[in-house]
Amino acid sequence: MNIGSFNKQIKLYEPNERINSFGETEITDYTLRITAMARRRDIEWSTIGEEAHGKQLVVEARTEFYIKRFRSAITEKWIVQYDNRYYEITRVDEFGKAEFSRILGLRRDNWTPTIA
Repeated sequence: MNIGSFNKQIKLYEPNERINSFGETEITDYTLRITAMARRRDIEWSTIGEEAHGKQLVVEARTEFYIKRFRSAITEKWIVQYDNRYYEITRVDEFGKAEFSRILGLRRDNWTPTIA
């Protein structure tokens, strides 16, 4: 199956978790686990700003990333870094008979995770 070129480098980070004093699991920071070449596709975005002056700021963007081979270890707790921006993973699934991993990410420009 040919889905296009894999010409964008992404980094996938796994969360480091701990149990807090209330007995809840919380993410303390993220550790780099995979660096891969990906195919990227923008799905939608929302903006704020003054349209009359041509100054719009993208505050949320949904993007699909495709990487070769299905990797079951990647979950919705992981994050993607692309072009110095971070995307929260909202869905990961197998695509093309386990030939690819399809990762749906949500970028919020007002959020920066702590990287270990």
